[in-house]
Amino acid sequence: SANVNTELLRRLQEWEQYEQSRDKCQWNPSPETSAATASAAWLKTGPETQNGTLRYNYWGSTDAWKQSRFDGSWFQGPKTGPAGASLPELVECHVANSFGHSWTFQRLGPLYGEGGFDWHSLMWFDVGGLSKTLARHKQIQITAKYLGPVMTGGMPAPYPPLHLHYAHMRMASNVRGGGIEWESHADTACNTKDGGARCFYEMLPPGHGLVVTEVCLQPPGLRSLPPCH
Repeated sequence: SANVNTELLRRLQEWEQYEQSRDKCQWNPSPETSAATASAAWLKTGPETQNGTLRYNYWGSTDAWKQSRFDGSWFQGPKTGPAGASLPELVECHVANSFGHSWTFQRLGPLYGEGGFDWHSLMWFDVGGLSKTLARHKQIQITAKYLGPVMTGGMPAPYPPLHLHYAHMRMASNVRGGGIEWESHADTACNTKDGGARCFYEMLPPGHGLVVTEVCLQPPGLRSLPPCH
């Protein structure tokens, strides 16, 4: 008899359903304020006061990113990408399936980088536009998520070339600490034979769900490796 990794098989099966749902997307601009118009709101303020805005910061090196953590400039976004590249935009879509569930997708990009350990950092409120659903229901349950970087076309971005420092989804009341409702880090990904970056897709056991009762925010950090030569 052969050993069968049932969890891996389930992940791969659900990943196919996830892709099929995402392929039905008709992307629309998110109600969140775009990074290009949010600069005044972000200056010198803490994120918990910034409901309705999107923040994007870019640093050309790890040293520059580290320095921003000490001098407070991390809060002074948004900033342009390398060589004045355009700022990312947040788009979303909602796709219902035949099981009474629905997928909410949000995609933020494009992110332009030069490699060489440059950094992108982003934060926005109302992850997945869940406030609209919470307005109709007192609570919702999240049973699965993909929380990670993607390449053009939506394929999961592996490491290398992109290193996901962290991506944390918190309820708004936990913005400055406390519990993290869902998270991904670079080591969330699997070995290539077990799915690689597709392991940023995670699901709870059947019959279980993460109960969400308030708007969530998303603060990820993304680092790229040196360019290939």
